[in-house]
Amino acid sequence: MIAFRSLLCFYTLFFFFSTVFAQDKELALKIISDLTSDYYAGRGYQKKADRKTAIYIENLLKQFQVPNVYRQYLFFPVSYITKIKTIQFDTIPAKPGKNVIIYHNSSSIKGTFDIEKCTKENISDLFIKDFSGKFILFDTSITENTKYNKEMYSIVRTNPIKCKGFIICKSKNLMQIQSSKTLPWVTLEADTIFLNAKHITLNITSKHIPRYKSSNVIGFIPGISDSIVVFTAHYDHMGILGNVLFPGANDNASGVATILDIGRELSFRKNKYSVALIFFTGEELGLLGSSYFANNPTFELSKIKYLFNLDVIGSGENGITVVNGSQFTDIVELLKKINEEQNLQIDIKIRGVSNNSDHAPFYEKGVKAVFIYAMGKAGGYHHPSDVLENMSLAKYNEIVKLLLTVVNH
Repeated sequence: MIAFRSLLCFYTLFFFFSTVFAQDKELALKIISDLTSDYYAGRGYQKKADRKTAIYIENLLKQFQVPNVYRQYLFFPVSYITKIKTIQFDTIPAKPGKNVIIYHNSSSIKGTFDIEKCTKENISDLFIKDFSGKFILFDTSITENTKYNKEMYSIVRTNPIKCKGFIICKSKNLMQIQSSKTLPWVTLEADTIFLNAKHITLNITSKHIPRYKSSNVIGFIPGISDSIVVFTAHYDHMGILGNVLFPGANDNASGVATILDIGRELSFRKNKYSVALIFFTGEELGLLGSSYFANNPTFELSKIKYLFNLDVIGSGENGITVVNGSQFTDIVELLKKINEEQNLQIDIKIRGVSNNSDHAPFYEKGVKAVFIYAMGKAGGYHHPSDVLENMSLAKYNEIVKLLLTVVNH
């Protein structure tokens, strides 16, 4: 019965995509809506959500008649929060995803603990007093002091003071992180309403999997030339926290949808260059999927003409930025030329070299690799508000046309 339902769903989707989506943007809306639904559980590692997402991407590539579709399996460690029973500041319960976020690298913990507040004025006291068994609360709401923030995050990452945990109070959106390890302390981000709390009560369970199986998904379209234009996007996100979903519409369902759309269009063309469509796992854990592929490529990296990595691409009314653009001016000039010829009216900005997304492992191997992100209306970053409704897709069609034209320019 389950197999029948899966088959029925497959052919229903095929008919739906084949007959309804004449417009690129409508296809993107459908894909993003699917990937941000409860079924895909924030595309994290709880409930095997990453595996469900990989199957979805693989099926769509096949439905779009991309000639060669396959998986590349890899193993890596992963940690996440499995259960939240209690988070309370003094007598006030906190709401995960609303006014508190627990990092997935936190250890299991149960009990009530004293809180010591730390500001830029007394941060040096942390190294001369005993804070074992206590939580340190960092107040970041009243300062933009770079030195303080640098010192704070260094302490949070390494815990040289051997405290029980850290609370980072923020006046702006809270932000979740994924993790490949469980640290022997707890880290929370919390709203400033808890700034003066004296105690914190926690009952949280975490889990560590030392060897988790995941996969990159690859589609390959042979062209006239064996030189390859590569499009990449990561499909993983923040997963869930308790009962709170982190949908990841902009980060990075938008990139996944864009590349699937590009694949759908190019699979029916006789293209000048061969095209690879690569969807990476493990980006949020530290570029694990892209690093694995770069070290274990399924085609020769020397054949890559250009690599375009797409991440947080779901807006565009304020333009796009090309990271590594100052390094590869030929790519930027090509994009600007197409933008002008096609009258796409995309504001194209450039940045220098950065290792902040999946282009980085390829750049380190000598590949001409750039990372493109869009600027404009979108939800919070690594936050439950990153939903489809908060994302504009203002320049979606234009960005797709820009990238499609690169392949046959």
